[in-house]
Amino acid sequence: MKPHPFVKFITEEIVGAIDQKNDRSKKTKSTTTKEGFWSKWFGMVPYSVKMSWKQRRRMLKK
Repeated sequence: MKPHPFVKFITEEIVGAIDQKNDRSKKTKSTTTKEGFWSKWFGMVPYSVKMSWKQRRRMLKK
């Protein structure tokens, strides 16, 4: 029995959409930290300023 081409096409599209959804959710979970947010939207310069400020404060406390 030969499968109907339309049913085959719909099945492939649904499976592809589910796979893409799973791939996107894995990628977004890794960038949910605050550092990921800052570097994503503003680049590495504000993040490096923030890190150097934290290190400076630690050095002053010692």
